Amino acid sequence: MKGWAWWIVALFFLSSASALLEINEISYAPTDDFGGQYNEWIEIWNNGNETINLSGCFLDTRPDENPLPPALISPEELFIIARKPEIFRNISSFNGTIIPLVLSLANTEDTITLNGTCTGQFTYNSSLGALKNNRTLERREDNTWGESLVDGGTPGTQNSIWHLKTTSPDIVISELLPNPFGADDDFLPGGEWVELFNNGSISVDLRGAQLQDQKGGKVYLADTNTQGKDGLTLCPHCYLLVYRNGDSDFSLDTDYDEITLFSRDLEILTRTSYSGSKEGYSWQRNGSRWILAFPTPLAPLSEEEPCDVSLSLGGNFTSADSSLPFSVTATNHHLSSVNITVLGKIETGSGTAVKNYSPWTDSKILSSLHTEYSPALSADTYLITFIIVNMSCSDTHPENNIVQQLYLRTDQTLMPENSTLSVENINLGSDKKARWGDQLLLKLHIYKGNETKNEIRVWAEHAGQKVSKATSFLLKEKNHVSTITIPLQLDANCRYQYPNGTITLIIEGLGQRTEESVPIEGVSSNLCMTTIVTSNATASRTSRAAAVSINIPSSIPAGDRLPVTVQVKGAVSSSAPLSYELSGHVYRGKKCYSCQNNSQDPDANPFLFFLESGEEKEQTLFLKLDPSTAEGTYKVKVRLRQEGLKNPKETTAEVYVLPASSPSPSPIFTTLNSSLSSSFTALSLSATTTHLYAQSQTALPSPINRGGLVVYESTSAKAKKTIPYFLIISFALLTLGLVFFRKA
Repeated sequence: MKGWAWWIVALFFLSSASALLEINEISYAPTDDFGGQYNEWIEIWNNGNETINLSGCFLDTRPDENPLPPALISPEELFIIARKPEIFRNISSFNGTIIPLVLSLANTEDTITLNGTCTGQFTYNSSLGALKNNRTLERREDNTWGESLVDGGTPGTQNSIWHLKTTSPDIVISELLPNPFGADDDFLPGGEWVELFNNGSISVDLRGAQLQDQKGGKVYLADTNTQGKDGLTLCPHCYLLVYRNGDSDFSLDTDYDEITLFSRDLEILTRTSYSGSKEGYSWQRNGSRWILAFPTPLAPLSEEEPCDVSLSLGGNFTSADSSLPFSVTATNHHLSSVNITVLGKIETGSGTAVKNYSPWTDSKILSSLHTEYSPALSADTYLITFIIVNMSCSDTHPENNIVQQLYLRTDQTLMPENSTLSVENINLGSDKKARWGDQLLLKLHIYKGNETKNEIRVWAEHAGQKVSKATSFLLKEKNHVSTITIPLQLDANCRYQYPNGTITLIIEGLGQRTEESVPIEGVSSNLCMTTIVTSNATASRTSRAAAVSINIPSSIPAGDRLPVTVQVKGAVSSSAPLSYELSGHVYRGKKCYSCQNNSQDPDANPFLFFLESGEEKEQTLFLKLDPSTAEGTYKVKVRLRQEGLKNPKETTAEVYVLPASSPSPSPIFTTLNSSLSSSFTALSLSATTTHLYAQSQTALPSPINRGGLVVYESTSAKAKKTIPYFLIISFALLTLGLVFFRKA
């Protein structure tokens, strides 16, 4: 027998082993970033130890339309059935066998069937995931299916969720915070939270899982309300924090609650209950029992429990009464008792100590300690200082272990009868001029004598016409000297109704009036550039947080300036103006694409502004993109740093960068539902549509050629194509019926 004949016989007897061919991964709804609908593909796996001949195999039920070629598939080999192999090769690094068949996979629900000498079937629906989000559907080791962990899937390699499970008896609730400082539903990292721990040796996929309280309130685990090492994949001996993050349905009761973790398939993974709470303390699992302790998010229970003790001073620190005392208070913010040693002193302006105090030496403090002093001092200005010099634990907030206060001891005989008002300083620029739209900070020196009136008002005028809102405050204490800094917002003058020149700042009250002239020139352009329409924000349960807006365009050409408009509302509880630093940058990965002068520091040039209590102000950042920025999707991070807070608040959004040579459509602001918050200031994102500048609109690149023969088409897709024919036939029959009826 000739050699080629022996080859045919050998090929025929190669095992078809149909049961060993398995559908392993599919891409049924790829986005344009991954080839769009023309890059649908199916991965098949030879899960056996023999070579398989695909001759006689076909998709669906008609071997004459979609047969697979007589290819040989080695044991453990993965091969791809692709709608457009050339597109698949450009997107993927797969270098194995690719079989071209023009697929048509439905986006809602479909069934893929291997027939003939190969058998296998897989039915999917969009609830499994991978619907136009750059992910694929992958099979797990236990033959369940789920969404891939990586964009583009894993064609030709082991599935990213192969060893993952969606359920495990080793998942436990390890810590929960039912009574935090501030609002219970505050945005992360504030508010209530639940900590999960994987005590097993296998990673668990918690995408789609949910926490449920005793009343049935639910919060679904998502990237936006969790923090952990590997996102929603809980690795062995790892922690995952689930924040309430503004959710109004789920809550942790302060008295009693039962918390249950359900898997995506509503299987109970773990459940626990607690009774009682203390503000700022969390329930933590300690072996088989639970204890109230200082929170340790994403970490085990600390063996050395921390503590927090603060000092404060009280009294009238400007007085002519030598017998009026001042007080020192030490407050223990911890559950357990602490031993402290505190020293204090009063010194003159030259640094000479005139009084020394030792209120507590190795004294035990359960909740607070308090003592008072009445120093006999001559008329002068003094500095009072008290400091914790030793304590029996490690303080988590050492900054409040020291307190200082200026003490003005005056001579009653020298106190004037009438009050006085004066301006010590105005925060003008280097040119010593104000601009329309500026917020001026006025440092006032005020002495209130024996005066019954309490109110002081400050405003600005130009040629006798008010050009600012009036700021007012009260001073009730008589014979008292105060130094107060207040903000004054000037009109923006966007229509130039006021000429440049001089404005008059007027301070009036306590029976006195003083005026200060300030030169003014120019308009603050960032206040007049655009009008942002902000939707009404939902009020927080606490007045210390407020919702505002951040708006960005959806696309921007490389080399252009990206406008980012932020509106911030100051802290309602603040008693004095606070300074804020606003910064932002465009990045992808670890590289910044809007940092100037080759700097990678996104906070190199922050924008500084001031807000008084409850005041709203709108600022616009312009982020200059590098002209060499490649086309694609980038992240935009906006960072707000507030005076008195250690950590800045951040939020991110996405923007699509177009080629520098191609004009982009007028930007449409995207809707973003994330937010920042703290006990003082919150940032949220809301929808608006604003055209910041005019650009010519050009057509987007045309889609990939839609021609070609459809070899495989799902039943649902075929049914949709018969609808026009059905309507035409029905219309024809109706017309014939009417004609016949008239003749009859």
